[in-house]
Amino acid sequence: MPHLLTGGRKRLLSLVGGLLVGLIVAEAVLQLADLQPERYRPPRWSAHDGQSFRRSDMWADGLIKQDSPFAGVEMGQYTPGARFRVEYASNPHGHLDTDNGVEMTINALGLRGPDVARDKPDGTLRILGLGDSFTFGVGVRDEDTFLRRLENRLDQKDHPLEVLNAGTQGYNTRDQQITLEHRWLGLEPDLVLVTFYLNDVYRDESAVAFWNNGEGDGVYLQPTGLARHSRLVDWCQYSWRARELRRRMIVHYSQAYFVDPGSFFSSGNKAAQHMDWSASRTALERIVELSRAHGFRVGLAIFPELMSLENYPFGAIHDFVRAACDEIGLPAHDLLPAFSNKDARQLWVHPTDHHPNQVAHGIAAVSLETFVRSLLPADTSSAP
Repeated sequence: MPHLLTGGRKRLLSLVGGLLVGLIVAEAVLQLADLQPERYRPPRWSAHDGQSFRRSDMWADGLIKQDSPFAGVEMGQYTPGARFRVEYASNPHGHLDTDNGVEMTINALGLRGPDVARDKPDGTLRILGLGDSFTFGVGVRDEDTFLRRLENRLDQKDHPLEVLNAGTQGYNTRDQQITLEHRWLGLEPDLVLVTFYLNDVYRDESAVAFWNNGEGDGVYLQPTGLARHSRLVDWCQYSWRARELRRRMIVHYSQAYFVDPGSFFSSGNKAAQHMDWSASRTALERIVELSRAHGFRVGLAIFPELMSLENYPFGAIHDFVRAACDEIGLPAHDLLPAFSNKDARQLWVHPTDHHPNQVAHGIAAVSLETFVRSLLPADTSSAP
């Protein structure tokens, strides 16, 4: 028996020793190869103060945004003539500047892009794009936004055409309707293209909204405890926490207001009263009324959430919005088929910013071309 115990201890010690050696080797490999989980710092914003770019946020100094004069528009409006930049921790797709940033500009009218005349030139068709940060084009150059690309694709020799980008970060459909009614109608658009992003159905509260960019992928998870000193422990800790985040995200997006919005909003559920859909639909109805009163045409583009495009979880929301558009007589074009089965990660500006990058904007422009042509006045709708 003593010999058996001794043999058992030796095997146990050998096993423990082998395990320790393996862990030490694994730690050494991770250290030498400088391998660690994918995590980044958040994007950094800066604005031009007339002399140079300096750190800023949307509101702090008025260099990027200012309060809106229109009641109910809580997200303000861009400062005319603003120049600002967003800088990321890396340049995964090679489309950013050498400092991993990109500059965005606001013209004298408060629109994204180069200056245009307030008064529409004779013989010119004007398309006004309304939307949020997807339409504005956060993280991409002006010439890469889908509205600028659409302008190039629609260019007609006999009828000059302008596409104006009124997309504004943080805007919902009601904000777009108010600013159209009280600010942009003076630009005399021939066509208003409203871009509907899925979070326009919900309020931007963590309890009901889409998760922040990168949040569900764990790109902001930082090591704690022993993981701050060991690459191996860091990998284990990160893997467990990222898996838990993904589990929570799946549970979140399995709730009724995502998978069956029609039933949810018609059920009288009190939670539905705390979401944006009722105000959003009312705003769309008002935009249709304005189009009839002021003689412009209107269409709506539905932009998908750029996640799980190979097994998309939010198709019911697209169906719900399209059905509402049919009911109020608003022509709608769903961009989802153009993005189906694409690798969502290749369409993000950055792992910390899931806004559409220049590739995604190109896909949207191609998909929208035929739809927009169908809405243009009949004598200019033919291809050049």
